[in-house]
Amino acid sequence: MIEVIDSDNNKRMAQVMCAIEYNHILYVLYLIKRDKVGINVFGSRVIENSEGIQVIDSEFLEEEKVRLEDISKRIFNKDSVDNLSNDGIVIVKDIDLNDGINRFDIKKSYIATMNSDDIDVCMMYYGLVKEKKNVIAIKKETKKVNEGFISNIFVLVFAIVFLSICIYLLIDILF
Repeated sequence: MIEVIDSDNNKRMAQVMCAIEYNHILYVLYLIKRDKVGINVFGSRVIENSEGIQVIDSEFLEEEKVRLEDISKRIFNKDSVDNLSNDGIVIVKDIDLNDGINRFDIKKSYIATMNSDDIDVCMMYYGLVKEKKNVIAIKKETKKVNEGFISNIFVLVFAIVFLSICIYLLIDILF
């Protein structure tokens, strides 16, 4: 997970999906949780800041954005690594963006909103995670064990009272 800052200075946590090298330029796809099942996919160029640290940068040409969207579609459609490689696209599995300040422009960097399960399948396909459980933090919220405990007790008491009344009426009718 990396911290990213949008143009309104809102800090968010993002999961780096992968980096993509194309025409000697490094791009990164990163994921920000939208809701319980939706994940927003963003793409940015990776640059070195003045301190020599790799950070994301949303200032790229419109044609680069279109190219990054096309490459992303191929990745999400699980195009083979060989097909991607034949077109000069290399998926880089390990990239470290944790040391710098990662600023991004939501409008310029936004690629798509996808179902978290589809992203998990894609990441597994390309070997971007070792096990599916590694992406659960961004995927789903865990349910508390005692969530709804009081309402469950209420339903149980209601059912017992209802059954008692039914049995009483049945006995009263028969005898």
